[in-house]
Amino acid sequence: MSKTIRLLVSVLVALSMLFSFSASALDAAANTANEIFFFELVAGFFESLFARLYEFFKPGFTYIDVEDYTNELFEIPGLDDDFVPQGLCFVESLNSFAVSGYSSTDGEGDEALSRIYLIEKDTKSVKKLLLLSPDGTGFDYHAGGIACNGNDLWIASGGSEKKGGFAYHITTDVLSNAQSGDKVQFDGRFQTEAKASYMYCDGEMLWIGEFYNKDNPVNPDHSYGKNKAICCGYKLPVIVDYTAETKLAPDVLLSIPDQVQGMSVTDNGEVVFSTSYGRRNNSVMHIYSDYKSWKTDTASVFGTKDIPLYIAEMDSLITKITMPTLMEAFDYYNGKLYLIFESGAKIYSDARRVIKTVWETDINAVIDAVNNK
Repeated sequence: MSKTIRLLVSVLVALSMLFSFSASALDAAANTANEIFFFELVAGFFESLFARLYEFFKPGFTYIDVEDYTNELFEIPGLDDDFVPQGLCFVESLNSFAVSGYSSTDGEGDEALSRIYLIEKDTKSVKKLLLLSPDGTGFDYHAGGIACNGNDLWIASGGSEKKGGFAYHITTDVLSNAQSGDKVQFDGRFQTEAKASYMYCDGEMLWIGEFYNKDNPVNPDHSYGKNKAICCGYKLPVIVDYTAETKLAPDVLLSIPDQVQGMSVTDNGEVVFSTSYGRRNNSVMHIYSDYKSWKTDTASVFGTKDIPLYIAEMDSLITKITMPTLMEAFDYYNGKLYLIFESGAKIYSDARRVIKTVWETDINAVIDAVNNK
């Protein structure tokens, strides 16, 4: 089916849904509440229609309903307690998903500390752990992405535009031995060139990336063509003295799109980025070919020269897919892509769509569907 025909079918289906729902809504519009419902319905229809038109005319988009390939895995803990989820990874040694994030509560008490929730894969039991900085003080900074490799677990926390960010380290043994409600202390950190927002571990590399838009600038030296942000790749195992706050030069650099909130790499090498910004805006899933096939260059970081740089461009883009608002981190495990959204947090209660669960998506089936379009 051609792209034009698919668009016309989408519009006709949307129009039929509008007329079907609007007729019943008008019949019921005997009071203000029902009138408001009707106008919200109409507004929702046009938002959906404009999204489809955008996908049609904007290069690189494919219309795929990812939810057709998705299961809701578990409810995100802490959402009633001012928790704002940011990162997600599976910790094999604990048979648990780890969800990282910060508290929207101001102040100096425990309720203001960033935290990790461990959700046991089979029983869905929850362990809540409050974070302490390496010096033992409360960690009330922005806890971003989370990644794990063996006994090593890291959390990203952004530094500054010029100084980059940090990867904070703790062992999974510490998490395993702690009880729910305990405080656990990072044993150190290393500095990364990227203004650390998210991270991902694929078993070969630890990836630490930054989020860029005009309201959240990064180092201007990170610009390559249309891309303004970078993602740093470190070969595993990461060998560093975490107590020395080392400036660690990456082994690989990726030049990436704006507004990236998370990433993953599939078994076939496809690089999947999560981009989002704003309570009313759609998120976008970007799927690229293996980064080793991208346009290449070199760069210098922390005095280390000729670091391989791979640049994400349209030539290496497989597709873009429209997703619900406020999509954050990804993790890829056993052939499935796990997604987390921050829209369920109290501070985003006015988001266009509120999602309070972690999604499990068959990303390989999604990619096959895209290739068959």
